[in-house]
Amino acid sequence: MDTKTLIELIENLVDPEKSGKVAETAREMLQNAELPLVDKAIIDAYLLQHDGKLKDAIEKWRAIANIAEAGNNELAAHAWLSVGCLLAEDDSGRDFVEKTFFAYDKAIELKPDYADAYYNRGNLKRVLRQRQEDSLEAAIADYDEAIQLKPDNTLFYNDRGATYFLLYNDREDKKFLQSAISDYDGAIQLDPKNVDAYYNRGLAKSKLRQYEGAIADYTEAIRLKPEDALFYALRGRAKVSLGQYEVSLTDFDEAIRLKPDNPEIYCDRGFSRGCLGQYDKANDDFKQAFSLDPDFAEAFYNRGLMKIELEQFKDAIDDFNKTIRLTSGFAPAYFYRGYAKFKLNTNINYYDVIEDFDKTIRFNSDYAIAYFMRGDAKIQLGMQGSAETQSGWFEAAIKDYDKGLNLNPDYVKAYFNRGYAKAKLEQYEDAITDYDECLQRAPDDADAYFNRGKAKAKLEQYEDAIADYNKVLEHNPSNKTEIEQVLQELENAEV
Repeated sequence: MDTKTLIELIENLVDPEKSGKVAETAREMLQNAELPLVDKAIIDAYLLQHDGKLKDAIEKWRAIANIAEAGNNELAAHAWLSVGCLLAEDDSGRDFVEKTFFAYDKAIELKPDYADAYYNRGNLKRVLRQRQEDSLEAAIADYDEAIQLKPDNTLFYNDRGATYFLLYNDREDKKFLQSAISDYDGAIQLDPKNVDAYYNRGLAKSKLRQYEGAIADYTEAIRLKPEDALFYALRGRAKVSLGQYEVSLTDFDEAIRLKPDNPEIYCDRGFSRGCLGQYDKANDDFKQAFSLDPDFAEAFYNRGLMKIELEQFKDAIDDFNKTIRLTSGFAPAYFYRGYAKFKLNTNINYYDVIEDFDKTIRFNSDYAIAYFMRGDAKIQLGMQGSAETQSGWFEAAIKDYDKGLNLNPDYVKAYFNRGYAKAKLEQYEDAITDYDECLQRAPDDADAYFNRGKAKAKLEQYEDAIADYNKVLEHNPSNKTEIEQVLQELENAEV
């Protein structure tokens, strides 16, 4: 038997369905007195590996590699690949990384078209992403080489896709998600029953907010593996993202049936029930989640959102306090705690509110609504302050609205509030410009017409002011007596 055939035969030892029978055959082969020494060494190495004696197997393969390098590059490359794979599996010793890389490099040096060696070296580089800068790009390069050499291997596409996903997590560049999806497409084309590829492609599509596509992938994963609770839970979450709360419950129910000890699924179902107004049932789900994991931050956060919906702001603050204690860098928890404090009916501490929005922005500088709400809180302090401090708060509020509108230029209320702050600073022309922007987006906003009319009156643009106040009457006649009095004063001033 030639060495290559022997290796292919013995490699079945790693297949759980075949390993027992092959191991028995291998031991019978060792009884053959005419078996060449190199074949005996290969069988010994595989049997050591099969029996879990990794260190002994590593040394056996290393010895085979050193001997084979003298005239059998094929065997030497395979031996070094085996050394690398076993070192990676053993994962012990301070220098195991260097030794593992050395083994893979040797395998590639001896056999430059060795796809499996590139693939395994890529896996190691992916694992080292926290230790070595640019290791993910280097892993991609190895996967590229492996796929070029062996383009029909689904595992290569799956793992390159997973690496692109990690690059997205590190860089937040959506092009990496598109690359990941392309790889999962390739894996599915090669193997239409590849559950992992459907699952991972669904995750990537969810990140891109392609929720319909994600649902289709999770559905296919469920068809192929209907006993996996995770797929139902993920499909339920995608439906929640589309606002399909009612149909999401069916998925969460099935996920809980399959895995009743998973607190995340109860939390997800509780969130959906809260969105449907099923508050008692939602609260039961959150309680069940806490019984399984008393420190489950996401459940405190989701229950806090429900408390805001119920206008139970003090209870919401308590839940967000617990969320922050468990996950101090989670920007939305600071934002909603600040929001709940802002909504308290009495004893509102706007300095405390601003501090929460400060922290929100510190953890996520693109959180537009946090700038808007911080501006609102500063306007409240300006309205409460003395003549000496008012202008400072209004100026600070304007800066927040500027930053927020750079991130989200269609937030109508920000134009209205920035216009108010500018009017307080007697910047009437700029205030009018903001009210124009507000009315362009919300042409029925009676308050914006009122404030714009007031600013125009300050600039003695009486005719335009009168037109705005008439618009107030048109859109909100409830203050007819007050508006008619203002109109009379403007008409007298115009005369």
